[in-house]
Amino acid sequence: MLNRETLFTAALLLFVFYMLYVSMGYPLLAKLFPIISGLPAALLLMAQIVVDVRETGEQRRNSHNKGLTSELVPVLYYVMFIFVSYVLGFFVGLPLIGLVFLRFYAKYSWTRSLLLAALLGAIVLVFSFAFPLWNGFLSS
Repeated sequence: MLNRETLFTAALLLFVFYMLYVSMGYPLLAKLFPIISGLPAALLLMAQIVVDVRETGEQRRNSHNKGLTSELVPVLYYVMFIFVSYVLGFFVGLPLIGLVFLRFYAKYSWTRSLLLAALLGAIVLVFSFAFPLWNGFLSS
């Protein structure tokens, strides 16, 4: 059943699609950020619509009673990522926050968390060859 949350998610999805459509007319470097941020956002919004449509009324009532903490924790991880990236730089900050997030929030094993954080570090290293990344407050 469609409710207000599903309609809002669909409106956001339309906005993201429009953003992607408009960005296709820009040069490569100008459309890089809308593509990198828009495609994952579109996939997540489509997944949220599927979850909303499949959810029953009882499940919807129970999901609204989780409280503020379930929504506040990812925001705190995002704030930690900004702070750590500012202080230590992207090359250290992104894998470090990824490791902390995977180990303590997603409850992955240490082995899996370290491997995924190392993969994230390798991806950041590859991007650092093509784009200038912030080195951090301490190293500048």
